[in-house]
Amino acid sequence: MPLRSVSRVCLALGYVGVGQERLGRDLLVDLVDEPALTTDLLLQVAAGLDSLGEPGAALQAARAATEQDPDHAQAFYDLGYYVGRCGYPTSVTEALARHAISLDPERVCFRIGLAKLFVGHQREDEAYELIQDLSNVQIRQVDCQNCLQRIVELCENVGDYRRVILCRERLLQLELREYLSDC
Repeated sequence: MPLRSVSRVCLALGYVGVGQERLGRDLLVDLVDEPALTTDLLLQVAAGLDSLGEPGAALQAARAATEQDPDHAQAFYDLGYYVGRCGYPTSVTEALARHAISLDPERVCFRIGLAKLFVGHQREDEAYELIQDLSNVQIRQVDCQNCLQRIVELCENVGDYRRVILCRERLLQLELREYLSDC
């Protein structure tokens, strides 16, 4: 009896996790064209392929995900990431990230990721524009320490100290939570 799609994805990622990278890669590549895969499973396949140093194959999986669900914001954001990894122009990555933001404007991580891209290309003003309207609630929901540190750096550069303080408070909360979980 053949394995269900979700089981095949788990098996492939499991092989990668235990060092059977070639076998895991072969299974993941086969899954890209699997019509029964959901959009979320295709994105897992893409992430697995990217972790194996196969950004071109990851790009194919992410593209299949966007074709399968043209309203899936994460699929477009991930596609933008993979096109960047494959050497496409920054404008393509930016367009895909902006489309993801338009599909899900409340996903702060999309805006932070695009801001990071802008900072890397000396477009700090545009980067700040993406995060300048983050609310206190949105900042308190960010769980990524690197993302919070990026916001701190952008806000410090323009003198937005209210957001700097909010982000630093959140960073302290995350550090405390990590410390307490280790005790």
